[in-house]
Amino acid sequence: MGELIAFLAITVSALLAVAGVAARRRWQAAPVREAFEDRAGRLNETCTRAHALGDSLRRSSELIRSGFASDEAEPVLSGLDEALSEADALLKERDRLADRYAALTRWSPHSELVAVARRWEDLEGRAERALGIMRAAEERASRALATSTALADEARETGRRIEQVRASAEQARAQGYVVDGETSVLKSAHDDLSEVQGLVAEGRPLTGGGALSDLSSKLSAASSALQALKEREARAGARLGGLEEDLRGLRAQHAASEEAAEELIAGFAPAVADGMENRLRHGERWAAQAEERVAAARSALEQRDVHSAEQDLAAAESAHRTAADAFRSPLTRLGKVRELALWLPRHRSQVLIQLTELAERAASDKGTRHLSRIAYDLRARVESLDMDGDRPDWLELESRLNEAEVLGHTIADASSEVLGVIDEIRTALRDAERELTRTRERARALERQMR
Repeated sequence: MGELIAFLAITVSALLAVAGVAARRRWQAAPVREAFEDRAGRLNETCTRAHALGDSLRRSSELIRSGFASDEAEPVLSGLDEALSEADALLKERDRLADRYAALTRWSPHSELVAVARRWEDLEGRAERALGIMRAAEERASRALATSTALADEARETGRRIEQVRASAEQARAQGYVVDGETSVLKSAHDDLSEVQGLVAEGRPLTGGGALSDLSSKLSAASSALQALKEREARAGARLGGLEEDLRGLRAQHAASEEAAEELIAGFAPAVADGMENRLRHGERWAAQAEERVAAARSALEQRDVHSAEQDLAAAESAHRTAADAFRSPLTRLGKVRELALWLPRHRSQVLIQLTELAERAASDKGTRHLSRIAYDLRARVESLDMDGDRPDWLELESRLNEAEVLGHTIADASSEVLGVIDEIRTALRDAERELTRTRERARALERQMR
């Protein structure tokens, strides 16, 4: 009886130990399995989308390879075969890992469960990347096929638009307008359309689509220009009136600019007027061009050639701006030197006072006396600037006075820095002397105590 009890005790202990191991493994595996199941759901959904997308891409690939020339098909299908192969490999890997996961039991090592979960995580990342590549490929393929499919309809629509523009042009001519500029696209429109059709026949719908889009844009612009002829004519007339007024102002500016150049040459040093004659001649050339283009615009409007008038007006406005800028140069230069002639003498007096004060302040201390000599030399240079001659070069005088002022500030900063260092040294010496005095007093007191 005792032996039976002992056997039962051992058996129960073993069973309890086994149950404990199983419970511990279930506890360890629970979060891994939950995460695995969540990831498995996402991966299955991704793989399902990739599988459906792969079937669609294979059909698109066949259509593109059979209907497009190789030089147009290759960029569209770039990387597609690799993405499809990767998608197939991912599906197989998913099935293999699913079988491996299903084969795991509660007795399987925890490390094996973790390894499978990590492989599944890597697989999910690969699947998302592959799906992204496939989506991009699908977008390129869809765009290419849509272009190819719609090209015939767009070509027919473009043909109708050519005739519409032609009809609008005839109507405008009947109203007295010259529309050669607006209808220049019609000269080659049918040839361009035939070229597009030829590109499609060669299996180059993408190139053909681009050429057709360009032709369509030109036709749309021509149609809009023809429909807005009256408004454009009115705007061109208003621009012409404004430009004629501007040219009258430009003539007055030219006269003032000539007077300014003459005054610069006669009343100031040659360097002051340097380049002003060239700017004046430059302005005259552009002013003449502006006059010519305004006359051409007026003539074009009289003939009701709105397109030519707009081009002439744009050229005239540009020439006017260039001429006005050139004529402004002598006036600006004269204004500057006149201002300098009034301001520089007073400013020189101020700089001389500042340099004198600086030199005297620097001479008051041994540490800065060498800076005093430099300040006096600089003051002499400023004093020698000739501002009372018949034709002074005010631009050069301004530059030299500014340079002297900057040097004066540099000397002042150096003087302040030297004086600051000297003050620090003097303070340190006074502190050292006081400490030495206290030390001597302590020594004498100690001697007295020792007696």
